[in-house]
Amino acid sequence: MNRRFRYALLPALALVVVGIAGSAGANDLRGSLLAGNCYGWHGPNGDSQGGIPSLSGLDADQIAQTMLEFRSGARESTVMQRQARGYSEDEIASIAQHIAHH
Repeated sequence: MNRRFRYALLPALALVVVGIAGSAGANDLRGSLLAGNCYGWHGPNGDSQGGIPSLSGLDADQIAQTMLEFRSGARESTVMQRQARGYSEDEIASIAQHIAHH
């Protein structure tokens, strides 16, 4: 089998294995992948060193509630409103769980 082809199959195989392992593992992976975007702004592990608020130390309910408020427009922020509108409630819950537990 071609080496490139084998490496191209690895991500797909990983997703299949996670799916077989159960929904808890899939939700962890999903939260991890989605939270990567948050870490780009809020710093590694959500520990911001600048003007953007830190996420570290917040529990999952606080993170999810804040994202839902940005998504609905109840809380204003040009960037966060746009980001939050791109996620479903389930995705927001996965992101919040991942950030709160890492």
